[in-house]
Amino acid sequence: MKAARILAGIIAVVLVVVGAAVAVLLGPDDTWGGEPTALPDGAAPIVATAPRLLNVAGVDLVVSATAAEGEAFVGAGHPVHVQDYLGEVTRTEITGLSADGIGGSQQLAGERDYPAAPPSRLDVWDQQDQGREAAIEVPLTPDAPVQIAALPATAKGAAPQVGIGYQLPGAFVAGVVMALVGLLLLAAMILWGRRARRAAARRAEARSVERPVEQAVAPASLSRSATRVALVGTIAVLSTGCTVPQEVDHGDSSGVVPLEQADAQAMLDDYDVRNNAAIKKSHTGDGSLWKTADTGPMLAQDELSARFDAYDKPKGAAKPLTHEGGRVYAPVQQAYPLWAAVEMKPAKPAKPAKDGAETLYVYTKDHAAGEWKASSSMSLADGLPTALGPEEAAPSSQDLERAEDVDTLLETWAESGAVNGLVVDQDMKDARTELHKKAKGVERIADSADSWGGTRDTGDAQPAVRAIRVKEGLLVLSEIRWTSSHYLKADWTWNPSKREQAVYGNRANGNVSHRRCSLVAATLVPDTGDARVLGSSTSWVL
Repeated sequence: MKAARILAGIIAVVLVVVGAAVAVLLGPDDTWGGEPTALPDGAAPIVATAPRLLNVAGVDLVVSATAAEGEAFVGAGHPVHVQDYLGEVTRTEITGLSADGIGGSQQLAGERDYPAAPPSRLDVWDQQDQGREAAIEVPLTPDAPVQIAALPATAKGAAPQVGIGYQLPGAFVAGVVMALVGLLLLAAMILWGRRARRAAARRAEARSVERPVEQAVAPASLSRSATRVALVGTIAVLSTGCTVPQEVDHGDSSGVVPLEQADAQAMLDDYDVRNNAAIKKSHTGDGSLWKTADTGPMLAQDELSARFDAYDKPKGAAKPLTHEGGRVYAPVQQAYPLWAAVEMKPAKPAKPAKDGAETLYVYTKDHAAGEWKASSSMSLADGLPTALGPEEAAPSSQDLERAEDVDTLLETWAESGAVNGLVVDQDMKDARTELHKKAKGVERIADSADSWGGTRDTGDAQPAVRAIRVKEGLLVLSEIRWTSSHYLKADWTWNPSKREQAVYGNRANGNVSHRRCSLVAATLVPDTGDARVLGSSTSWVL
C-alpha cells in the first residue's frame, strides 16, 4: 500500500504543478505567446502563412500586427482568396510556428511590392482588423482551411511587427481544475499516510500488551476515496471544454463558394452602380467605362452599342437599369477566376416575356481584389433547372469533360448547321438563318467558331469551362465566338454604308467580309440521352 500511496502522491504533485503552470502561463484569456516582433532585416513587409501551415483543428490563433507608422492590417481567409490576392506580391511566407509564435519563414519574390488594392477593400476575409494595433482571433477547425495575412494598410505604410499566439479555449479553467484535483488528491494522500501510521502504532502497542485492538480506518477505503477524487477530477477537467489540437488534412482541392445566395443582391447592387455609370457615358458614344462593369461577350456587345450611339447620337437621357436577383447557381470552385450564374427577375416596370421564360446572367470575378462583372445572359423558354447546394452542384472531372464536349458540339453546329448529340433551340436556328442571308453578289458563306475563353482579349490558352450540377443533370454555360465570312463573286466589291463603316470599320478583306457575333447558350446534359439547349442568345460584336 505504501507504493500505491507514493505513486498517488507523485500524480497529485504533477497535477498541481502542471495545472498551476497552465493557468499562470495562459492566463484567463487562454492565450500563449503572441507578442508582436519585428520582421528580420530585409524581409518583405507583406506577411502570410504558408497555404497548408494551419491545417490544424482544436486551437485558436491570436494574430496581431503593430504599425510603427500609419496603420497595419491583419486578416484571415480561405487560401483560394489569399493566394490570389498575394500571388504576384513579394512577401514573407511563414513556414513554421514556434512555441512562442513565428518559427521559420522564407522570402518569395513577386512582380509587385504591394497588392493591387488595399486589403480593407476586399470582401473575402473571415476575420479582419485594421489600426495602429490590429488583432484577430482565428479559430482553426476541420471544416475549412485558413491562411493569414498581415501587411501595411496602404502601399505607403511601413512593415508591421507581427505576433502569433495560441489560444486554447477552456485551458485556464482546465488548469485551475487540474491543480485543485491535485491538491485534493495530495491532501487525501497525506491523510491516508497519517492514518496508516497511527494504525501501525496501534498494532505495535497491541502486540506489546498482547491484546487485539480494533482495526483503524482501512487504507483500502481511503484508496478507493482517493481514486474517486481522481476520477471525478479527470471528468471535471475534460468537461471544461479544453480541446486537444489535431492535424487536419483539407486536401489539395478545398474550394470556396464564389457567391452565397444571401450576398447575391448586394453584388448586383454594386454591379448596378458601375453598369449605370457605363450606360450614361456610353449614351454619349464613349464606351470606356464598360470594362469596369462587363467582360466577355457582354463587354463586346456593349462596346459595339457605344459605337452606334457615337454615330446615331441618341436624344434624351440614358435610362438606368436595376437588377433584382433570384436563385444563385454557384458550385464550389478551387481557383480564380470565379463565376456564378444568377436568375434575373423581370425589370421594373416588367417587360412582356414569353410564357414561362426565365433569364440567367453569368458573372465572373477574375481576382480577389476585383469586382464581379457580367459576362453573358440568356433567356430559357421553359424556365430554369432546379438548383442544388454549392457542394452538391460541384462538377466532377467527368462532368467537365462533358462540358468541353458540349462547347465543341456548339462550335460544330455554328460552323456546319448540323451536329449529332445536340438539340439546339429555335433562337439558334433563327440566328443562323439571319447570318446566312446572302446579299447581292455573295457567292458563298463559311462559318468558324471557337470558345470565347471567359474574358475578352486575355490571351488565355485554355478556354473557360462553366458547368454545374442541377437536379435534372449537368448544366453547361457556353460562350462562343462565331464568325460568318461572306465571299463575293470575283467581279464584285464590298460597298458598306457610312453607318456600317463608322461602327464596324472595314470588315472586308479583299472580297471577304467577316461578320462577328457571340453565341451564348445554356445546355442541359441529362444522365442519359442527347444534350439540349435550354436557351441561347446571339448578338453582333466587333
